Amino acid sequence: MQKNFKGSGIDITIEQWSVLYHLWKEEGQSQQQLCEATFRDKPSITRLVDNLEKSILVKCGASKNDRRRNLIFLTKEGKTLEEKTMEVANRT
Repeated sequence: MQKNFKGSGIDITIEQWSVLYHLWKEEGQSQQQLCEATFRDKPSITRLVDNLEKSILVKCGASKNDRRRNLIFLTKEGKTLEEKTMEVANRT
């Protein structure tokens, strides 16, 4: 699938796509929720989210109920990737 992403001009890794996939299903998840959904440890999710944030695909914000808890939200750019990447994933 990584090869197909590159061939389609999509510059994300499979690991990043898996995080985005879960955010497309439900935005505003915590890093812990993403750990559980993707079966990754906290350091891996932190690295993935940091890289997605640098790519302007997600943004982090403090929870209104618990300021110690960061929630992950899609940016406009992150939302627009859904259709294109799902087409590639389905072809794969």
